[in-house]
Amino acid sequence: MATYGIPYSDLYNPVVNEYTRFVSIGEMFEIGGINFDSPEEFKDIARARLDALARTETPFDSWQEFTAAAAKKRICQQLRSSR
Repeated sequence: MATYGIPYSDLYNPVVNEYTRFVSIGEMFEIGGINFDSPEEFKDIARARLDALARTETPFDSWQEFTAAAAKKRICQQLRSSR
């Protein structure tokens, strides 16, 4: 699965590893009961379910905050590697 051409694992795993008890975003989704097979199916998941997962399994208050942290971490990693 990919978001904007970035595999979910590349985007989310660094933040998952830092802020949760899980080893991957896949494991977090599995334990959280979030199942999907395509980006389109992911878009159909109710935001409330994703927010609840973020609140219960991360220090973030919403899925949007969790995703923003993942994006920030990804950008910082890319900037460091381009030096």
